[in-house]
Amino acid sequence: MTTPKCLICNASNTGAIGTVKSPQLPDILFTHYACGTCGSRFIDPTEHDVDLVEENEKFSLDEHHVRAEFTPNPYWMHEVNTITALKGGPIKSVLDCGCRTGDFLMHWPKTVSRTGVEIVPEAAKVAEGRGLTVINQPLEETDVTSTYDVVTCYAILEHLTAPEKVLGALTKSVDKDGLLVIMIPSFETFKARLLGMLGMRWHQLYPPFHLCFFSRKYLDNYLAEHGFERIKSVYTSGGMFNPFSNVPLLGKIWTKGMTIIDRYSPTRFLPIFDHMYLYYRKK
Repeated sequence: MTTPKCLICNASNTGAIGTVKSPQLPDILFTHYACGTCGSRFIDPTEHDVDLVEENEKFSLDEHHVRAEFTPNPYWMHEVNTITALKGGPIKSVLDCGCRTGDFLMHWPKTVSRTGVEIVPEAAKVAEGRGLTVINQPLEETDVTSTYDVVTCYAILEHLTAPEKVLGALTKSVDKDGLLVIMIPSFETFKARLLGMLGMRWHQLYPPFHLCFFSRKYLDNYLAEHGFERIKSVYTSGGMFNPFSNVPLLGKIWTKGMTIIDRYSPTRFLPIFDHMYLYYRKK
């Protein structure tokens, strides 16, 4: 059987490395591939007759915060402060690709032009109702030519069937000396490798919701070719694991401890946990 081209770099140097059962579609096994050219991994979106848009929207709309009222969140405020410090100058405009209901954008002052890209109509409607400017179509398909001081893309690239097109649109949207911030799940981490050695499914292997698993080498090289330099990288737990979630007091203590580690521990600069944040400056 012919193996598919890499979903990320389009190279033919790919091979199967296993199969993955979908938590969303438990009766279907998806093949997990590795690319020998860019070092990334991927799931072939054409392997099964699955409506990816429908499945992604169904998963997204099941999340409780889609319907929740806006409340300030220390996580997003920390991101705003991190970006502001790295930018080192005035920030007049922010574009968030995959803004959902606009929670991240809401943490920026109203003096900042806040624009979101969100293709799920229900989520986009909530963001618009909060006074944000929302582009309700894929960024790579718009005729928008504006550039922004800060462009962010949190937990979006892993869902895409044509990620290089989106990366290209993101790079064009960043103003000179602006920042591009990307957050993706990283398989090149101790946590992901440990789970594999123990024969346990890495929770980010979630087809058809997650399809692309970028190597950092690929992203660094791609963005360098488009005039960017990486100025910071951080790895966090993402709050995805709490062994005391059913014990209120211990659960809160665990969450607080992991938050401190994610934000302040030197370990955040090492590939231990699997939420990878990459900060690039456009030259």
